[in-house]
Amino acid sequence: MTNQQRWTWDRKNPSGWQLDSEEVLSRDYYFGAILSRKAHRGSQSINFNIIDAKDFVQCIAVTKDNNLVLVSQFRPGNKGLTLEVPGGAIEPGEQPIVAAERELREESGYTGDKPVLLWSGFGNPALGTAHAFYYLIRNCLKSHDTCFDPTEDLATYLLPINQLDNVLDDDTFCHAITVTGLLLFQRWLHRNPES
Repeated sequence: MTNQQRWTWDRKNPSGWQLDSEEVLSRDYYFGAILSRKAHRGSQSINFNIIDAKDFVQCIAVTKDNNLVLVSQFRPGNKGLTLEVPGGAIEPGEQPIVAAERELREESGYTGDKPVLLWSGFGNPALGTAHAFYYLIRNCLKSHDTCFDPTEDLATYLLPINQLDNVLDDDTFCHAITVTGLLLFQRWLHRNPES
């Protein structure tokens, strides 16, 4: 492959999966549970449980003095605290970039430069419908009081960027969505060494 050629793959659906039916099992403000029945190339239908969730943002927030803004909060899935980048659900009708600014401000009290999209895609297409939007927000300063959702009780931490490799190597982060954002940030740093 020459430098001018870009690797690609066929995104068409040659797999033969066909939807037989879908049934909403439950729904609340953030999530819904869907039972999707699909057949593969005419075989008997198989049940798939799908989490129908709101699209969400993740904020890689960097202060003027090169610290990452992180938050810790209780997560019922692991029954404990996790250390994460600020982020959350995109409200109906809200643009992802606006949601990134709002979530950073609400969860940490920090604001910064206009968010720059690092990447977007499905959060976990094996299980859910939600799209993830990862934004870099630079030159952040503490400018507001926090404003938590009813299910949130967060603490804010600052991690020096020069310590990021060390904490990615230990068990500091257990949240795959956060680790993805931090790895995207490391890629951005690699591509923008003067920044």
